[in-house]
Amino acid sequence: MVLMGMTISEKILATASGKESVSAGEIVWAEPRTILAHDISGVGASLYIKEHFGEAKVKYPDRIVLVEDHYVPCRNKDAANNINILEQFAADNGISRYHRWGLETNYGVCHVLLPYEGHVLPGTLVIGGDSHTCTHGAMGALATGCGEIDIGNAMITGDLWFRVPETKQFVLEGTPDDVTMAKDVILHIIGTVGSSGSIYKTAEFTGSYVTDLNIDERLTLSNMAVEMGAKSGLIATDQKTIDFVKARTRESFDVVRNDENADIEHQLFDLDDLGPIVATPYSPENAVPVEDVEGTPIDQAVICACTGAKYTDLKAAAELLEGKTVNVRTAVLPATQEIYRQALTEGLLEIFANANITVGPPTCGPCLGGNMGVLGDGKVCISTSNRNFVGRMGSKTSMTYLASPRTVAASAVKGYIFDPRRI
Repeated sequence: MVLMGMTISEKILATASGKESVSAGEIVWAEPRTILAHDISGVGASLYIKEHFGEAKVKYPDRIVLVEDHYVPCRNKDAANNINILEQFAADNGISRYHRWGLETNYGVCHVLLPYEGHVLPGTLVIGGDSHTCTHGAMGALATGCGEIDIGNAMITGDLWFRVPETKQFVLEGTPDDVTMAKDVILHIIGTVGSSGSIYKTAEFTGSYVTDLNIDERLTLSNMAVEMGAKSGLIATDQKTIDFVKARTRESFDVVRNDENADIEHQLFDLDDLGPIVATPYSPENAVPVEDVEGTPIDQAVICACTGAKYTDLKAAAELLEGKTVNVRTAVLPATQEIYRQALTEGLLEIFANANITVGPPTCGPCLGGNMGVLGDGKVCISTSNRNFVGRMGSKTSMTYLASPRTVAASAVKGYIFDPRRI
């Protein structure tokens, strides 16, 4: 009898739970290598700990990363008081990996900040109090979002229960249009399989298209895996991953591979000549070619968030915007302060300013209707963010279209949704 091999996800959970092997569907108790919490989930987790564990301290403070990013710069006194709670929690528990807005060399959107600061290691288990924690699977980790109670329990006990996920490989082959970005590709995939197309599975992205992508674009692919119901969005570690991580940390890590006889479902996507994609309200699965909605009037354009404000995203938008001016309110919010400085040094922020664009600080802000670009009644926005649910960016009667940085930039110039291939 030949024993079935293990997937990357199964191997990571086996190691984290102290087992020789695990299989899909099994329930295990495993220790995360990294626990992420921000100025919403971290506050909730700390209050839960105080209520249920009293003065107990977290078990592994060096495994916790706290980030201020969702409501910063603080939009009101409640947001400011949440920062007070998070600061006190960090001080009481000796948590040193704490990225405070305006006080650190690098701060900003957690799902870009963590890999760039070397907090995510290949072959490890990562949990976070945010559904888009699946982003960190792009670093070869098994990364998934959890609720505040689970995060709080894991901080105190050091472990958490998991159902071992099945793995579905999305094999991406072919060459898209020159203007097409990873955001277009992931919207195309979600539009094809639907919002429940990978429920509780590890969505593993592979194929020649993925091999050629830089780390920024890989993060975008993994980030939106949750929008098709996936537990995590994983990309197997290769030399690009190794080089990226080694440049940011001296910690050791293991490269984990799928066994040849592992039980893996496959779905092939031929990306040849794939053009820009736009997701219409009110779901990322409403993905259509840009030409299907071209001409739709917009009131606002935003280049922001973990899916649309990394350096690669800003550069792509700036190349299209150079020498032009926008015709609707437009904001660019770099994902981290490091990216902000790089964009400043290379003249990208000057291009945005000359285009009459508002350049803001690193923040999640408008993505969740938090601040810096919240939509009023009936307003229409095109955004590089990852969700366009009812009321996601503000008023319940507003509408958000999701697109790549190039499509958002082109649309900002025209004042309506526009194909970036034609600008």
